[in-house]
Amino acid sequence: AALALLAELAEREPANLSLLLEMLLAQQLSRSGHSRVSYMWHYAPAMHEKSRCGYVGLKNLGATCYLNSLVQQLFLIPEFRAAILALQIEPPAPASAT
Repeated sequence: AALALLAELAEREPANLSLLLEMLLAQQLSRSGHSRVSYMWHYAPAMHEKSRCGYVGLKNLGATCYLNSLVQQLFLIPEFRAAILALQIEPPAPASAT
C-alpha cells in the first residue's frame, strides 16, 4: 500500500518520480551490498553461476533450452534424481585402429 501511495504521488510530477526512483534504487543497492558505481559498471557473470541453494543450470547449446528445462524439472523429483545418480555407465570401448 505504501509503494502504491508513493507511485500515485509521483505519477504526474517528474521531479517526485525522479526522487522516488533514486531513493528506491539506493535502498535496493544498499540491501544487495553494491554501490551505484559497481552496480552500473561491474558485470561478472561467473559470480552468478551457482544459486544459494547449490543448484546449477545446464548450458544451452542451441535449441536445447526446452529439453534442459524438462531435465531440470525432472531432476527435482527425488525418485528420478535417485535413478539418474544410480546409473552405472560403462566407459566406451577404445576404438580399434584400422
